[in-house]
Amino acid sequence: MEQHRNDVQNGNGGVYEPLQPLAVAGTSAMLGGSGTAALATTSAGRAFLAFLGFGLEMQSMADGVPSGGRTLNLDAGDNAMAGAINVDLRAVNGVNVVADATKLPFKNGSFSQAHSINPFGFNPVSAETARVMQPGGMLYVTGSPANRFAKPMGALDAKAAGFEVISSGPMVRSHAFGVQKSTRGEPLPMNSSITTVYRRVP
Repeated sequence: MEQHRNDVQNGNGGVYEPLQPLAVAGTSAMLGGSGTAALATTSAGRAFLAFLGFGLEMQSMADGVPSGGRTLNLDAGDNAMAGAINVDLRAVNGVNVVADATKLPFKNGSFSQAHSINPFGFNPVSAETARVMQPGGMLYVTGSPANRFAKPMGALDAKAAGFEVISSGPMVRSHAFGVQKSTRGEPLPMNSSITTVYRRVP
């Protein structure tokens, strides 16, 4: 996957078909380098990225998730979040940027909020996630109790990653969309999922 990550960061594209590199006005303020990345060329993807480029406000979300700013969704898979930049290692439907969540191709402080629903293979509460978030930004991590990558982090570990723990409880309504799946592609029951909320510390 190293070649894939380099293609995203360098803006070379052409690795994932039918994806092609796509330059969108205004994205250079958020994306590293020239602002060109391997972006999904669906009409929805183009419309959303153009929407970001013109600096319009993001849609409001339920359960106290702040409106305004830019929203990042890590490890989106084929369950993309509306109104977010959806990042995944795979070029599946709804993914805007193909990238490794541990080496994100965004500038520091690009996002006011971030989400990770049933993350797998990486810890979303990390220094890399903190790097691309604005101070005071909120991170929402949802997963089943059996998902060790979504397990609520202790205060000291969260602080070491650049966050403070705000709360942990039933899954927020804003994460109850689409079909959440296991790594085997099986639907996951959402009624047992928990969401831990973190704040990016200055």
